Amino acid sequence: AFDYVTSFAHKIEPPTGTSDYTVALERFRQAVYADSTNQRYSRHLFMALGEGKRWDEMLDVSTRRAQQFPLDFQARLARGLALHRLEK
Repeated sequence: AFDYVTSFAHKIEPPTGTSDYTVALERFRQAVYADSTNQRYSRHLFMALGEGKRWDEMLDVSTRRAQQFPLDFQARLARGLALHRLEK
């Protein structure tokens, strides 16, 4: 059964979940662009970027948000995580 599943899995293009991830990431970006004051939207964007290991992008987004909203702890946390993952 394992051989059958692995042979079938290689035929799936793009890999399962990739298109859903791309759509979700774009929608989170649109939501943050539409309402940059909403912490929930930015938190989901940070989580999506982290899930995709897009640390450079997370660092850029979180730095801009931390400058715009100095008391936003989620932006500071995301920035720290991105810096850690980038070994800076």
